[in-house]
Amino acid sequence: MNKNCMDDFHAISYKEGMIFMTEKLFYENNYVT
Repeated sequence: MNKNCMDDFHAISYKEGMIFMTEKLFYENNYVT
């Protein structure tokens, strides 16, 4: 794989990871309150 493909892959997985963590915190906070 070339470097650009790897960079795109990491950027996508990082963004999805951040979205997942944000949603997880959001739902946990709503569940507690």
